[in-house]
Formats: sequence, structure tokens, C-alpha cells
Amino acid sequence: MFKFSIMVVLLASSLSAQQIPPRISIDKLPENVDELLRLRGELARNPSGAAALFAVALQVYARNKQAGIPMLISMLVNDGSLMSQSTRPGNYRGYDLSNNTKFLVDQLDSKPWVPNSYVVGTSPQNGYALSASGPYHFDFTQNQYSIVKPDEEVRIFIACTGADSPRPIRLKKNTEGIWKVAEFSSLVTGIRAPASTARDEL
Repeated sequence: MFKFSIMVVLLASSLSAQQIPPRISIDKLPENVDELLRLRGELARNPSGAAALFAVALQVYARNKQAGIPMLISMLVNDGSLMSQSTRPGNYRGYDLSNNTKFLVDQLDSKPWVPNSYVVGTSPQNGYALSASGPYHFDFTQNQYSIVKPDEEVRIFIACTGADSPRPIRLKKNTEGIWKVAEFSSLVTGIRAPASTARDEL
């Protein structure tokens, strides 16, 4: 059974800037979409939890595409722009990533270390290596513009150990009260390469 911790207590039903937890901790990374969905039902009731689970889905995809694609689809807003209906092999519940989202997997295919840069304690110097066991921590910040629409849409920032500043991620809440990712492009570009992959061209 998964354990998680949220570093602040959510006291009101409507979302405010104070109700976006600054840290999400996950004891064990999910191995399949069913395990992620169980976590989603608990963690994704707030934006930070949903953003952390999206980072986790990126990690899983980087290691196992077959397991990762359903996780990514389950964490994305289904508004027609990020996924499309599909009957092709590998679809998840009749959906696949849309052409607008394919760059995400292209980036991960060429830079599989990027997702680990969102876990506290990794670094380019250690090759973004994860500890053998959890908990895995994800840190978040916000600013005066984070609440786009109260209790509907937010823009928060996830700490990245491979960049000089945290990366923005925009989320929307669906009709079931689950927060999902609506925009994530900054999460997969411009991250420092691991020191072990640095090239010496002299």
C-alpha cells in the first residue's frame, strides 16, 4: 500500500494560494497504471499532488514505454489537445497522445534522465540517480499569478535539480475533483545533461 505525505493541511474546500502543498512525498513509485490511479485518487485532489504524479509518470515512461503511456494519458487533461481517440495498439481506454503531445515522448526518448531531475536530491553530478528506496520528494512554489481561476485552474512551479529555476506546469481540475496537467512543455526541455554524458571534443 502506498504512503504519501503532504506538508500542509487543506482546511477549506475552495482552492487558494495557501492550499497548494509545497512538498509531495511518495514512498514507492507505481509500477503500472492501476497503482498510479490509486495514488491519483488521493494525491491529485490538489495541484501539487497531480504535478508530482505527472513527474512520476514521466519517470516510468523513461524506463518502460508500455507502462508509461497509460500513466501519462491518465494525468493529462482530456480536452482534445493533449490526446486523441485511437484504436491503435497501445492505446489506453481508447486514447493516445495527440500529435501536439508527441514532442514529450520524443524528448524523453532522447533524454531519459530528465524526469529524475524533479526528485529532490538528484543532480547532474550524480547522473540524476534515484535512491534505491523512497520516499521521493517533489517541491513546489507559486507566485501571485498561480491561481488562474479559483478552484479550477492553477499554474505552479516544480523544483528542478538540473535547472537554475523551477519549471512551470499548468493544471486544471476535472468534474471528478481530480487535478490534471494542461501544459507541461517546460518540464522536458533545457535540463542540464548528466555529468557522465558530457562530451569532451578537444
